[in-house]
Amino acid sequence: MREMKDSGIEWVGNIPATWKSIQIKNLFTILSGATPTPDTDNWDGDVLWITPADYKTKDKYVSGGKRNISQQGFNTCSTSMIPKGSIIFSKRAPIGTVAINTEVLCTNQGCLSCVSKADTCNDYYYYVMSVGTEHFELLGSGTTFKEISANSFSNCKLPCPDKCEQEKIASFLDERCSAFNCLISDIQSQIEALEEYKRSVITEAVTKGLDPDVEMRDSGVQWIGEIPTHWTLIRIGSLYGLRTQKVSDIDYPPLSVTKMGVLPQLDTVAKTNAHDDRKLIVKGDFVINSRSDRRGSCGISDYTGSVSLINTVLFPITEMNPRYYNWYFHTVGFADEFYRWGHGIVDDLWTTGCQPKLAIKKIEQLKIPLPPINEQQRIVERIESLFVKLDRAKELIENTLAQFEQNKMAILHKAFTGELTAKWRIENNIDLSSWENGILMDFCKINPKKINTKEFDDDMIVSFIPMPCVSDIWGKIVKKELRKLGEVKKGYTNFCEGDVLFAKITPCMENGKSAIVDKLENDIGFGSTEFYVLRCDENKLNNKYLHYFVRQKTFRDEAKGEMTGAVGQQRVPKTFLENYKMKVPTIEEQQEIVNILDNLLAKYNKIKNLEQQLEKIELLKKAILAKAFRGELGTNNPDEESAENLLKEILAEK
Repeated sequence: MREMKDSGIEWVGNIPATWKSIQIKNLFTILSGATPTPDTDNWDGDVLWITPADYKTKDKYVSGGKRNISQQGFNTCSTSMIPKGSIIFSKRAPIGTVAINTEVLCTNQGCLSCVSKADTCNDYYYYVMSVGTEHFELLGSGTTFKEISANSFSNCKLPCPDKCEQEKIASFLDERCSAFNCLISDIQSQIEALEEYKRSVITEAVTKGLDPDVEMRDSGVQWIGEIPTHWTLIRIGSLYGLRTQKVSDIDYPPLSVTKMGVLPQLDTVAKTNAHDDRKLIVKGDFVINSRSDRRGSCGISDYTGSVSLINTVLFPITEMNPRYYNWYFHTVGFADEFYRWGHGIVDDLWTTGCQPKLAIKKIEQLKIPLPPINEQQRIVERIESLFVKLDRAKELIENTLAQFEQNKMAILHKAFTGELTAKWRIENNIDLSSWENGILMDFCKINPKKINTKEFDDDMIVSFIPMPCVSDIWGKIVKKELRKLGEVKKGYTNFCEGDVLFAKITPCMENGKSAIVDKLENDIGFGSTEFYVLRCDENKLNNKYLHYFVRQKTFRDEAKGEMTGAVGQQRVPKTFLENYKMKVPTIEEQQEIVNILDNLLAKYNKIKNLEQQLEKIELLKKAILAKAFRGELGTNNPDEESAENLLKEILAEK
């Protein structure tokens, strides 16, 4: 194994013993930039000039900026010409963005330029500075905006191997990261387009500014708020009747009411033998799951069939646009009001509870907006056109995430078959035959013996990790609880720093709940009994290597196939782990695999942040619906008659 030493650089940690830690000022000449005065003659010449904004996208290379300066502008300010291949460092807004210039150019005062004074590989130092962003940020100061001084930057140390190794590292990172960078760039473009679209929706489509002349009035209903003056209010009972007919799912196919609408019965739902205890649903009916814990499960049915009694089935009894009210019933405001009237344990608003008839009466009297019929159609078209774009953006993000998941699995497969380190073995004259055949318990202990706590005070504070504190997405412990030793030393799983935790119970195991135990309070940890503790033999197995190994989907799929126990409480048996056959490389090659995976999957983990964009899309949809039913989508036509006449027609029909 390669000998390591402390780098003396806090954010770097250990480095190979043959490497050095050298101050930036001893590697580079640091040049500052400047900006010419606004005089016209100083600008739009032939001298390339950049600011941090010109490379804030974190592209590796920069060739010019949005605006050039003239030779006169250059001569009258204190900026300097920077040779090609130098490193340009942003000293402010934000601190730490780096790029390599492919053309001779100069910069403004927001940049520090690193011009090599020794024989260095600047591509290597580009990557080093890129990962030191947080450290550089901490060195910044200022009240208006944070800025790192040239002196502070110059005195920072960087890890320095010899030039040959610098070039190998840079070449490796270029090769390995290029595919990821292309995908990341693609995704960023998609996200930027989505953000721009969101802004346009908010400012042009979903605000009153779109239709500034429409007159509003107070609806008189607190949860509805203001509505256009030409709208009116109507009771739900004037628009819809309640369908209560009981049928059998033998005669009428069973349907499921979900957040995606009404669908043929899902395989995952709980089923009963009470075939006749169902409600009829006819194509075109609107169905709402009345349980508050099923909030959002509703929609117009495209099917005739049967649903469980817990659902509220409404059928239109007068002229209206059903799609308008389909969207209306999906709004947060309506859902809040609907579920507010729930009674009983399951909150079945219409059919169960302490006073079901009273609940029905109150809901039937619930008032909702009634726009003119033509405007209902325009609102529907407006909403659905906006949602098409949002759903497309959502689809692109989901497809990207799925592709990255596939890429991740492929990378892990290569890692544990020797393909990922084939080049490394050639360089180190090592053959694949060096991999050792065995079973997992040859290389680590599974649920090792608990530590002896007799000598410790029961009031001593220790770390406690329940299952929810382990992230299935990141494979890390996201939170530790503090408990007294006496409260946890019996009946819980004990572990030490460096142990690998692996969830044994469904669905936690399948979802990937596993982590390496890091710093513990008083060096003692306890946690859920649903964890297996894997303690590596340090001479045979690297704990980070093992963690990557058990997080493989293929490994988890195999574990799932061996689960035993009752449905919902199935667990991976200990014997599966103990007897799991595997080929293990040398400790040195394991470390190399870990280093590669850390670098590659760091990019992948950033992509996982796209999941937050999906949440934003759903929030935007809710905002659009809320605006739509306050008349703020710009769909009214002042030449059309008020909804008062429509209301009179509906009431006359009853």
